[in-house]
Amino acid sequence: MRLSVIIPYYNSAEFLPRLEKTLSNQINPRGEAETEVEVIVVDDASRQADQTLLAEVSARNNWQLVTLTENLGPGGARNAGISAASGDYLVFLDSDDELIPGSLEILADALSKTPCDVLLFDFSIIDEGKAHDYTVLPEPPAQLDYVSTDYALAFARGGTCGKVYRRDFVREHDLGFGTGVRHEDTVLTKTALAWAEKVAYLPQSLYRYQVHAGSLIADDSNASLSASFEALEQIRKLSADRHPQEIEYVYIVEVIISCAMKFYPLKVTRSQARKLFLRFVADYPNWAKNPYLQKGGIRYRLYAALAQHHSFLGLFTLSYVETVMRKILGRGH
Repeated sequence: MRLSVIIPYYNSAEFLPRLEKTLSNQINPRGEAETEVEVIVVDDASRQADQTLLAEVSARNNWQLVTLTENLGPGGARNAGISAASGDYLVFLDSDDELIPGSLEILADALSKTPCDVLLFDFSIIDEGKAHDYTVLPEPPAQLDYVSTDYALAFARGGTCGKVYRRDFVREHDLGFGTGVRHEDTVLTKTALAWAEKVAYLPQSLYRYQVHAGSLIADDSNASLSASFEALEQIRKLSADRHPQEIEYVYIVEVIISCAMKFYPLKVTRSQARKLFLRFVADYPNWAKNPYLQKGGIRYRLYAALAQHHSFLGLFTLSYVETVMRKILGRGH
């Protein structure tokens, strides 16, 4: 089996030693079952000094280097990597993150046992040296197994972490990352799950997402309401009316709820909130009756109830309380 590891790179020289180490710790000979790996690093029009260093490291490690002349952002860079890939499956790794040693062999074994269009697996977020474990699905299986595509589409986390995609499946349906400033990874995750015939889950944490001052998860400027709508419009269009209830729930979670959760730190104004509510109702007039919303946790249902009644003060207060509690508990996200 051949895996393509795709890494977007932009002015990330400081993380190259860790990236080199995490990739060198991946593949060990296993006789005839050895996993073949190609590493594709996409330089997203970095400054000259970073380009030079990346070229040296790539040559030393036999990485395939794709150099862009125009900065396309992480989504566009990953799409360029998809075009260059020749592996059976696509694995995405950010230049400042890590895979635990042997992860690629573990993923290859899982894919051999459960061939699928999308494989989901667990990950951890490293914030100020503390590891917080996350599952891609709220109720993952206890062991490697197939999961319902409907359930995965509705509830899977939209980020890049914890997903492997079959390359031919991605190309057959012309799938890719969004190119906006928000939810570019959710565009691929959700459209892929909308088209997937088989989705498998490996309940094992293999990816370590590093939070630092420059990481996107810590950058609130990327969380504009209009950008969220643009990304979700792409999902609705690319899913071609498949799974309408699940796609509606994706809208509820990614636009209404995820934006509402950030009312306090983003200082969203009443007029912005009103535009959010009205535009959402125009797209999905009966969203409050979505069956997946009724199955969601109490936290989501509470946010949704406040949003349904356009309670800006209630959403602001709840968002503020959550922000304070995260700080007390030492969990930034």
